[in-house]
Amino acid sequence: MPQKIYPRSQDKETVYLKNVVSNPNIIMGDYTIYNDFVREPKDFEKNNVLYQYPVNQDKLIIGKFGYYSQQPQTPAVCGVRR
Repeated sequence: MPQKIYPRSQDKETVYLKNVVSNPNIIMGDYTIYNDFVREPKDFEKNNVLYQYPVNQDKLIIGKFGYYSQQPQTPAVCGVRR
């Protein structure tokens, strides 16, 4: 698992999600990346995980390899199976 935040040194719009998400109920794959060229990509949790309330004890689990982008805007919704 890479310990760095940015997969590419010159690209500050793409991050490894596992290294920027702090909520223990959000489990990210080792190589899952997120790109956001409008907002700060390190704020993925604040901008995209909108309905994960502690009282529900939901977990958001995203696989080992994935690529997510800010467009189209699709919030990560907990308690829903996709």
